[in-house]
Amino acid sequence: MKKLFCLFTLLTCFLNAHAQGTLEFRVNLDGAGMTPPTSSIAIGYGTFYLEPNNRFHGLLGIQNPALPAAVQLNSIGQNGSLSPVLLTLTPGGEEAPDGSIGFPGAQSFDGTINLTSEQRADLLAGRMYFTATTAAFPEGELRGQLLLV
Repeated sequence: MKKLFCLFTLLTCFLNAHAQGTLEFRVNLDGAGMTPPTSSIAIGYGTFYLEPNNRFHGLLGIQNPALPAAVQLNSIGQNGSLSPVLLTLTPGGEEAPDGSIGFPGAQSFDGTINLTSEQRADLLAGRMYFTATTAAFPEGELRGQLLLV
């Protein structure tokens, strides 16, 4: 019991320290992350930030022969049910030949959302993910979990 209390105290201190500043999250998307997995050769990579005021924003790059129809942020609820789409990323402009969003030639997508307390808790617990859909994969071609750096 004492060990459990110490672990809980350390975790609380860690989360409180993180709550003081901006948190960084990363995501890697691929076809293997989908359920069921897809045969896609496309990949994606993104970096997102959670500000102390619950503003969540970032940039995602996807290298794909077909332009994604939608790139969306979703959450897995406490009971395992899927929530509605929280955020649809918009194309961020031209390709990034310098690799500034993970790799050369990727199409960029960006977005911003103000999270509720419940959504923030889901994000910190690792229950949020991005999916990308295309005409060839209307149910989803790529998926990746958002992970705290």
